Amino acid sequence: MPESAFHPRALAPSAMGMQGEDMQAYSCPSPTSVMLMHNKGDGHFPDYGSQVIGWWADCNQCSEKTVNTDYPGCVEYTACAEGITTLFCEAEGNHAHWPGPEHDPIRFFSSIVAGANNSGPGE
Repeated sequence: MPESAFHPRALAPSAMGMQGEDMQAYSCPSPTSVMLMHNKGDGHFPDYGSQVIGWWADCNQCSEKTVNTDYPGCVEYTACAEGITTLFCEAEGNHAHWPGPEHDPIRFFSSIVAGANNSGPGE
């Protein structure tokens, strides 16, 4: 939303219908915490989530290294911009199954809000 003055603290998109190359048409927003969720068995958009999280990791100034995290089915990119969390979460299931509940996106958003409350006012 480049025309908007609003900048969300975090996003949690699921079942990405865009490929990594599609994202190249967009300029990076300022670093934004993201939990990208995608199903391993999505036959409509195979591997799209893994491609798009690469774009987010670049935008968030992360290294290419990932580590396991306590969010089920998720890995976290390391060395991101200060205060930014970048997660890629995969679940079992096909395109028709929403990949969110098993990854606990509510806890993800709560952790971002808690971190922002400890560091001063948000945007």
